[in-house]
Amino acid sequence: MNYDIILMDADETLFDFEQAEAHAFRHAMEEFHLPYHEEDRLLYRTVNQSLWDALERGETTQDALKVERFRLLFEQLGFTVDCEAFNHTFLNALSDGYFTIDGAAQLCKTLHEAGCKLYIATNGIGTTQRKRLAHSDIHSYISDLFISEELGFHKPRAEFFDALFAKLEITDRSRAILLGDSLTSDMQGGKNAGISTCWFNPRRTPCPKPQLCDSEIHTLTQFIAIVTG
Repeated sequence: MNYDIILMDADETLFDFEQAEAHAFRHAMEEFHLPYHEEDRLLYRTVNQSLWDALERGETTQDALKVERFRLLFEQLGFTVDCEAFNHTFLNALSDGYFTIDGAAQLCKTLHEAGCKLYIATNGIGTTQRKRLAHSDIHSYISDLFISEELGFHKPRAEFFDALFAKLEITDRSRAILLGDSLTSDMQGGKNAGISTCWFNPRRTPCPKPQLCDSEIHTLTQFIAIVTG
């Protein structure tokens, strides 16, 4: 066994976040009696991602992000909307989107049965992530969930991982590996933490920073061999 402490990102690694997000955005638009257009959802994704990128750089806060993304969106669309209320409706619907990526259940089951401890390490929103996990087909395999909102630090900051390992009372980080889809938060975060990294790259995108990735997979089940050797 190469590793027995498995840290995994949530969105777009274990969970199909795009599907959940599309469901939640459509639902919220309908609840607020606003017209739904696919191009508006794609615009939201762009605005939202820019703010999450700013959060990783320490330029905004998660509380501000939740409302600001919709303020910027509706400003561009020309709608007057109570953005705090819209965000509340959106997050409630998002927490019901517990769709997992192909292979996630098999991966978690196999590693759990092999004796590994599986942990989710995410920058997501606490109440949403916990509800999604609780209703998913992988919840019984996950030992704990570490969320930036609760730890007080965001990936890729080393402090996020320092707090995580402190709570687990683990000092030997060579036992751990981080699986994630993001080069900026997961792979860079793993390097900042001094642990092994595995990039989940289902689209086979050329890697601009190969030094961040100790290994790369294109399907989740390929991760099993990396862990078990």
